[in-house]
Amino acid sequence: MMEKELCIRCNKPTPYHPETPITLRRYFVEGSGQLCPFCYQELYGGAGSLESMYERDLGKQPEREEK
Repeated sequence: MMEKELCIRCNKPTPYHPETPITLRRYFVEGSGQLCPFCYQELYGGAGSLESMYERDLGKQPEREEK
């Protein structure tokens, strides 16, 4: 089974395999690396709700620790 690329911020799996070209990925920050949809939304904001991003990209909401 192929592993998923890990988020550079929270270290959780992202929707992408390491071999997926960066031109075909969402949430990739050139010079930094791959973010998960949640971390990307936290850092950069953007259109659309976070809930719909996770339903589409990961199929579920992440479990987050309280800050």
